[in-house]
Amino acid sequence: MFPIYNESPFVRLIIPLLFGILLYIFFPTNHFFTSSFLCIFFIVCIVFFRLLKDYVQFKYAFIKGIFIHLFIISFAYSISIFQNINSSSYWYKKKLADKCYAIATLQSNIESKPKSYKATVEISNICTEKENVKTIGKAILYFERNEQSHSLKMGDKIIFQNRLKNIQNTGNPGAFDYASYSKYKNIFQTAYLTSSQWKKLNIQENNWQIFFANINNHTRITLKKYLPDSTTHGIAQALLIGYRGDIDNETYQSYINTGIVHIIAISGLHIGILYGITYWVLFLFPYFKKRKNIALILVLILLWVFATIIGFPASVVRATLM
Repeated sequence: MFPIYNESPFVRLIIPLLFGILLYIFFPTNHFFTSSFLCIFFIVCIVFFRLLKDYVQFKYAFIKGIFIHLFIISFAYSISIFQNINSSSYWYKKKLADKCYAIATLQSNIESKPKSYKATVEISNICTEKENVKTIGKAILYFERNEQSHSLKMGDKIIFQNRLKNIQNTGNPGAFDYASYSKYKNIFQTAYLTSSQWKKLNIQENNWQIFFANINNHTRITLKKYLPDSTTHGIAQALLIGYRGDIDNETYQSYINTGIVHIIAISGLHIGILYGITYWVLFLFPYFKKRKNIALILVLILLWVFATIIGFPASVVRATLM
């Protein structure tokens, strides 16, 4: 019997990966090239070690293990730097001025709130009197409720006055740290816009994400058409495509109180059911009974298409991957 740490290499390697990420969280820098150089250096060390004689490799095998762990730590640190928008010179916040306009693309369909509509946007340009600068970075916008804002959908481009402010917590002790939550999603700012502070542009961005988002939106419209009761179509949307924005607060709280709120959160159970049904349907055809591998590939493709349609929530990505 091998020790448990030899039988679980994935667990062993995930530890230095997490350590590298935590190292960046507590000691952040913008020295991407330095950390990348360390990655290359440790790779060279590993390759050089493998060129040594067999007895030397066997005697000093622990040194190779150290190099592998150091490479993973430096790799995780480099990826963390690369993913952090603060390290980019194109981040829109570095280009903001008191009097400027921003051009943004909606990265999500609008979400209905009691007094506004909410959407995540990608800011592609900052416009001032002197220049128009290309930028990157996301923000959360809240729109005044009216027909104009209600018609917005994913892929629409808008131009708006700079009303962006840093995301702040409520300040209540023990309250959810929304600022940190948004920070780890590379979202640092938000703004509330009245109807006079923004305008929709006659430009529609098209890509594969918007294509699948349109499928999601069409499914929601169809459910509302054939299930007119708000509670019914709200639950149906949550179960089928993972959208919970139309579930009223009373119903949602009832699910929480009874301890079954996980039923309306798409995760492993739903993916397992979809996998089983699809696999069973394919096996009704004689062609797939003789070619099980092809059936399995088709099922896996369908699962990833489904994950794309509902927007890659973490629970679904985890379940689909496993």
